[in-house]
Amino acid sequence: GFEGVLALDECHKAKNLSEKAAESLNNNGANGCSGAKHTGGSKTAKAVQELQKKLPRARVVYASATGASAPEHLIYASRLGLWGAGTQF
Repeated sequence: GFEGVLALDECHKAKNLSEKAAESLNNNGANGCSGAKHTGGSKTAKAVQELQKKLPRARVVYASATGASAPEHLIYASRLGLWGAGTQF
């Protein structure tokens, strides 16, 4: 699979991904997600999550000049290892 760099510029635009939507996308992938079933995330947020899932060996760079005002605004940054089992969030 792809092992290159996945550079996500202006990634703060994916901040509206809800924890529930992220979990659904991780479990079902793009084929299990329809806009009517999954709420709590913009199309951009869902696309960022899907890309990361489809390219598990890619090196991800998250770039944004806009800061996050709350930890949950970083749910899209799944490769940081901040979310899930064995973590604080």
